[in-house]
Parts: sequence; C-alpha cells; structure tokens
Amino acid sequence: MTEAELKKHLDAAEQSPKQIAAAVLGLPEKTLRYKPSPDKWCILEILGHLAEWKSCTPIVFGKCSLTKTR
Repeated sequence: MTEAELKKHLDAAEQSPKQIAAAVLGLPEKTLRYKPSPDKWCILEILGHLAEWKSCTPIVFGKCSLTKTR
C-alpha cells in the first residue's frame, strides 16, 4: 500500500465517527435497542464495539501515547 493510499484510508476512518453519528442522530431509543434476533447486536451494541475499536487503533497502528511507568 502506498503512502497516499494509507492516507486516504486513515482520512476516511477519521470521518467515519461523524458520519455514523449523523446517521443515528434522532433515532428513537426503541430503534437503537432493537435486536433483529437474540444472536444479533442492536445499534447501540455495534456503536459500543466501534468505540472500543477506535480506542485501540492507536495501539494497532503503533501510535499509542501511553508511556510505561515503573
């Protein structure tokens, strides 16, 4: 993957939270919690997992700002 391609993907990932927020803004609580079947996630569960993933991406891409303490 070229540096330009990587930048394109990272830019798109940066915009994703804004686009997702706009897509669910104003949805009723009942819709956000609806599960199509017991083994499927509702919208809120999906958003929670996306938020967890986003918090891990700096670690995955080697940009973690955590420092070791002893």
